[in-house]
Amino acid sequence: MLLHDYSSLHKDNYFGKYLDVENTLLLKLEETPVQKLNSKKSIAKVLITNGIKTSGKILLYVDSDVQNLEYGSSIWVKANPRIIAEAKHPYQFDYKRFLGYRNYTHQLFLQDGQCIVSSRVGGSSLIRYAKEVRIHFLSILEKSDWNKDELVIGSALLLGYKNHMNENVS
Repeated sequence: MLLHDYSSLHKDNYFGKYLDVENTLLLKLEETPVQKLNSKKSIAKVLITNGIKTSGKILLYVDSDVQNLEYGSSIWVKANPRIIAEAKHPYQFDYKRFLGYRNYTHQLFLQDGQCIVSSRVGGSSLIRYAKEVRIHFLSILEKSDWNKDELVIGSALLLGYKNHMNENVS
């Protein structure tokens, strides 16, 4: 059986092939950042690596202090992406392999001051509109008389909004 690999990892312009000791990257957020305990997590498309037009995606963690990040934001970054670490124990969940199936090989941790967020927001206008509709319906749910757990579960089931999910609820 022949399978065609659409992976960006095998393209000539894959960003991982152009990484150096010091890197300047232009990233475009592919999803709205999700607030975690100490940071925001998102997926970003790598558009430029050290002045070269590139392809590929990266797992992005940004300090909670960084503002104005949303779907479609472009960010200039001066940092060194790290290869996602292997599992330390043989029976441990292999996060690197899991992300590899989704073509994510690198991750980047950004502190406030390591990036410049572009004021122009790109991305699909349809996806941006869908996110605005989701926020509108979320505000309607928040005005209801549901308690916090009911609101979290209801917004996850009805709107696919999982940003407020915690370990007790999930």
